[in-house]
Amino acid sequence: IWIRTEMPTILAWLESLPPEILHSKPQLCLTYAWGLTFANHYEHVEHYLNIAQTLLDDIVKTETPDLYVLDMLGQAKALDIHLLAHNGDYQSAIDHSLATIDSLLDNQRFLRAVLHQRLGTYYLAIDQLPDALAALTIAAQGFEDMNNICETLISLNRLGNTQLKLQQHQNAEKSFQHLLKIAASWDGAMLSVIAEASLRLSQIYLEQKQMDTAEIFAQQAIQHSTDGGHTELKIESLLQLAIIQHTIGNSDSALQHLELALQLPNSQSHSQLFAESPILSLLQTAVIQHIQRNTALKILSNIDSIPNNTNPPSPTNSLTPREHDVLQLVAAGLSNRAISETLVVTIGTTKKHLNNIFTKLNVTNRTQAVARAKELNLL
Repeated sequence: IWIRTEMPTILAWLESLPPEILHSKPQLCLTYAWGLTFANHYEHVEHYLNIAQTLLDDIVKTETPDLYVLDMLGQAKALDIHLLAHNGDYQSAIDHSLATIDSLLDNQRFLRAVLHQRLGTYYLAIDQLPDALAALTIAAQGFEDMNNICETLISLNRLGNTQLKLQQHQNAEKSFQHLLKIAASWDGAMLSVIAEASLRLSQIYLEQKQMDTAEIFAQQAIQHSTDGGHTELKIESLLQLAIIQHTIGNSDSALQHLELALQLPNSQSHSQLFAESPILSLLQTAVIQHIQRNTALKILSNIDSIPNNTNPPSPTNSLTPREHDVLQLVAAGLSNRAISETLVVTIGTTKKHLNNIFTKLNVTNRTQAVARAKELNLL
């Protein structure tokens, strides 16, 4: 159930079962319900959760639950909590998570790690970073102790991003390096997580002026995002390498990597990634030198199309609850992919929310959005 890279296969198998079989087994109903959340098909999740809970209630009425039944009861509770968070009630999700964790038996290690991982995500959503850090640390160690590499990588990635937000750069470096060390011994997928970890390490080493190391990890991020088909991460990684080359004075190489980013499909839909000052300068040079000129012009136009200070909207009143959720996760340092996973929406939906936030706050990038939101007491 929790091996996310296998979920599409599991969903297809479950959907091929006769309904009377699917509806008669609580574990099948729970697995299918969780699979629907990963696929962002929430309209039937509660239905299958209710079937599972009814079946489990019948079991508990007639026999003393063994560990297998207790685990299913825990899965049902975790899914119920997840639905609270999906509906934006993060505080209730946190309270129920803590209560459920306290009720677990010592040998329910897997469920304990799952609940801590999700608890960390809920804390991130309401900007309680120290609590998120503690929960994600427990989750990462718990999954690693059980050799669940997939969830270990996810937990370490969130842990590292939280440490970056808390300015714990040395600890973040250790988390991302540990993630890559574990991933190197695994034949599974999760290339987006590996690519993001490489990118974050490149950013850390660039800040430390370790240019050679920063370049190595940027190259790795490009390779992993290419292999995994993750366009947004590849664009961000190419731009990171362009910034590195620009910083060391290699303008030609910087422009070459910018050109590669501009050549990627739908690069214009990721205009916010180009809004940082070193890249803006390179974009203007690209226009002058006719390097992917039309695409560069359109991206510059997209960035410039964000309203100026003339009659700006009132962000306090105009931000929707979901946009505020996204803004909080941006402030917590989560990537678009991590935000999408946290809120259980598509990356396209996350980008749409971000563009709306940028417009309403009258800013052009994430850093400015967080700063402006703090000025307006939105965070």
